[in-house]
Amino acid sequence: MTFIDPYTGDPHVVSAFGSNAQFEDATLILRDEPPTRNPQRVFAELFQHYYIPDGSTTVSTSEHVLRPPQVCFYGADDTLPVNPRSLFAMLATTSGTVVDDPLAAADQALTISNDPVRGATTTSFGTPADARALMPIPAEDADGVLLPDGRRYWPRSIAGMPDYLVLRKLRGVMNIRLKGLPGAGKTTLPAAAFGSDLITIQGHGDLTVSALAGHYQPHPDGSFIWCDGPLTRAMKEGKVLLFDEVNRAPSETIAALLSIADSRGQLVLDDRPDQPPVIASPGFGLIITYNEEGQGVRPLDDAIKRRFPFEITVETDYTIAEAAGIDGRLVKIGRNLLERHVNSMADGGFPVWRPQMADLLATQQILDAGLGAEMAAATLTAACTNVDDFEVVTDVVARAFGLSDIRPLQLGSAL
Repeated sequence: MTFIDPYTGDPHVVSAFGSNAQFEDATLILRDEPPTRNPQRVFAELFQHYYIPDGSTTVSTSEHVLRPPQVCFYGADDTLPVNPRSLFAMLATTSGTVVDDPLAAADQALTISNDPVRGATTTSFGTPADARALMPIPAEDADGVLLPDGRRYWPRSIAGMPDYLVLRKLRGVMNIRLKGLPGAGKTTLPAAAFGSDLITIQGHGDLTVSALAGHYQPHPDGSFIWCDGPLTRAMKEGKVLLFDEVNRAPSETIAALLSIADSRGQLVLDDRPDQPPVIASPGFGLIITYNEEGQGVRPLDDAIKRRFPFEITVETDYTIAEAAGIDGRLVKIGRNLLERHVNSMADGGFPVWRPQMADLLATQQILDAGLGAEMAAATLTAACTNVDDFEVVTDVVARAFGLSDIRPLQLGSAL
């Protein structure tokens, strides 16, 4: 990419990463060479180099005039001029604007938004920020956030801010870990935040590094072709990778995240020694989910916790369940068991099983199908994964439905 000074005609060349389409819709982010994960510093250096009149590296006078450069891109179409006011939104200024310190002005403009993909939230000219998003994100309205599959997500508060907005602001800035029981909504929250910009992989005991990063597959002509794994695709495409139930995966597979989640931000493909390390593109983010109470899970390694410092505990909100149309009896059961869980933990006891949103929705479907309280109660008690809690869960469910006994569903004699 070449900056051409409209006053002197001198070119200034910098490198950039992204497609022509990204350049045209003003989502491209410049970087120095070799690649860096700090575009703010790159822009600040450009401002210092470009706008200080005497060309020095220090600010020697109290006032400087910022003049927006002319930007040209040399690609398949030879020369494709682009309006710098659209490309750099917050950085571009009207010719003649006076500032005290151009370096500070550039740095301040770039740190207004912590999201390296979406940039400024509002501009007085150029392309609106929403139109410059890399991929469509779910729209929010009074009824929640509309998910790609047509369902709605009801946002919850994190320190007074909607949960999905917190995730969007941390994209590319800090890695996130979501902790909670299966069915609580740990995977739904990232889907609400990023929509089709989210790539998901499920953790399990047989998950290999190749399944995560990439592997060779046989081709009909007898050769082998390389297929990028979900992690590699997310890094190359600048998307968000959700590693669901990460602590169910083998330790060596989880360890593949270490070099990506720290300041290096790169992935070495052991099966592709002919290729350089994969560098995370702007917009790439990492989210892991895990459950500390389930069977077949291990404690999360401290090295992973350090690299995923932003932790959110996800627990089903029964008020939201009620607002979503869940039967009042099911909501009552959930609140009763949650209270028992809280009291047990406060007394130094063990966790108590309580139904999560997925369990409530499944049981609600039984009721909606007209199959009655007996089948609904049996379905909900069967969801209990802790055998030590089965008796208390059965008692709470039976009282809520007014049943004297709850028996597991099974096939009976011939009709």
